[in-house]
Amino acid sequence: MKPIYANTLKFAFAIIAAITFFIVSNLNAEKEKHQRLLALGDLRLSGKVIDSSVYKYGGRPYLLICLKLDTCNKKSLYLFNDLIALKIKNGIATMSAGPDYTIAPISFVAIDAKRNIMITRYQNGQADTSDIDIRADGLTESQMNFCNKDK
Repeated sequence: MKPIYANTLKFAFAIIAAITFFIVSNLNAEKEKHQRLLALGDLRLSGKVIDSSVYKYGGRPYLLICLKLDTCNKKSLYLFNDLIALKIKNGIATMSAGPDYTIAPISFVAIDAKRNIMITRYQNGQADTSDIDIRADGLTESQMNFCNKDK
């Protein structure tokens, strides 16, 4: 086989491998999103951030937040696995807010699981609407008691 054909064949193989990897990654992400939404059910909550804690995971800072719930359609709830880290107890929600690289501290969070919407408001007035993503991100089960430590 001539060198030019071998290089073309290698390039074509690399492109096909990259496309396959991209498709599989997207399918896995969609599957995780579907499993997360099934576990959350019809959860709706909103509340103000009353406390937070920065923790390290993979060498990066992540944020654990405590919400004083204004509204919530569940009296109590505990979900802790690779896809979800959420605890609702005594009108307070404990959850991961993801990597701590925000422009300003988070002041308010609202979640509507039926619509897969998470609204995050920051103390500087900015707001962000995104898909629900409340993975554990390295949290331990003992850290899930951070917000209810005095209860």
